[in-house]
Amino acid sequence: IAFLRASLPRLRTVSSSLLREAELARAFVRLHALAHDTDFDMTVEISPDVIHDRFPPGVLLPLLDTAVIGCAAGSHLVGARSDDSCRLTLTLDAAPSNESIERVESLLLQLYGTLGQLDIDRATNAIHLVVRVPYELA
Repeated sequence: IAFLRASLPRLRTVSSSLLREAELARAFVRLHALAHDTDFDMTVEISPDVIHDRFPPGVLLPLLDTAVIGCAAGSHLVGARSDDSCRLTLTLDAAPSNESIERVESLLLQLYGTLGQLDIDRATNAIHLVVRVPYELA
C-alpha cells in the first residue's frame, strides 16, 4: 500500500521531489523484501536543505530493481547538497544491471545534459551510485 500511495500520484507528473522519490524507493524495497521473504531494508538520510529539491522520477527504481535481487544486506540512501547540485548516493552490495545504468544515464542526459550525472564507485564491500542533478526547488 505504501508503494502504491507513493507511486500513483507521480504517474502524471514530469518532475518529483527528492523526498517523494526516496519514499517511493523505500516502499519499493520493502515490497520486494516482503515478496521474497527477506529482511532487506533501506535506510534513508536526506539533508533538510534538499528534501524539497526537484528530482527526476524514475531514476532510483531502475537502479534498485536488479541490484536488490543480488543484495544480502540492506541499502543506504543519502541525499545532500553540493554547491549548485543535489547529490543522492545509493549504497548497495550488488551492482545494478548494465541496462539499468544505461537507462538512468540516458534519462539524466535527456533531462539535464551534462549537468546530470551518474557516477559509480566500486568499493571493496559495496557499490556507491551517485546521482547528481542541478539544485532547484520542486
